[in-house]
Amino acid sequence: DFKILLDNISMVWFMHLIMFSVCTMMRAGEIVSLTWDSIDLRRRIILIQNSKNFCSKTGKPRAVPMNDWVFKFLSTKERNAEFVFTFPDGRKLSVGYVSHRFKKYVRKANLTSEVHFHSIRHTGATWLVQDGISIYAVQRLLGHSNISMTQVYSHLEPEGLFQSVERITPLNLIQQ
Repeated sequence: DFKILLDNISMVWFMHLIMFSVCTMMRAGEIVSLTWDSIDLRRRIILIQNSKNFCSKTGKPRAVPMNDWVFKFLSTKERNAEFVFTFPDGRKLSVGYVSHRFKKYVRKANLTSEVHFHSIRHTGATWLVQDGISIYAVQRLLGHSNISMTQVYSHLEPEGLFQSVERITPLNLIQQ
């Protein structure tokens, strides 16, 4: 579904915003409020912190590590405004605009109406858990103070559960 969504996004800058979102699992408000002074390319970290114009959901600052795609994207992105993500003319984006535009692309891709911008956080978290990343690491990446909230985001498909239990096959123990 994520690939289908990307295939239906006609604005390259908006596609980059969506890809950034799934890679960082940042909230829409965090993304549209992200300023260049919060980007530490040397340490490959994005700092999410409260400012006079933005307060994080938990009120606590956190550091989001950059994967290779995010690092390359931010390293080469033109800095034509204070904010990392803006309209092409440099105007600040709003959460409302991003959510509204996202829903238009969801409809264009014929995805379920239950898909919202926030669903991208679910996608990133699910991919990590399905790839064997600790739920506690995912919790830290998402900035959750409670593990039960993270568990909501980490949908495991039955196939993934089968792969997990295969790791404890007694036959492996007997052959050793």
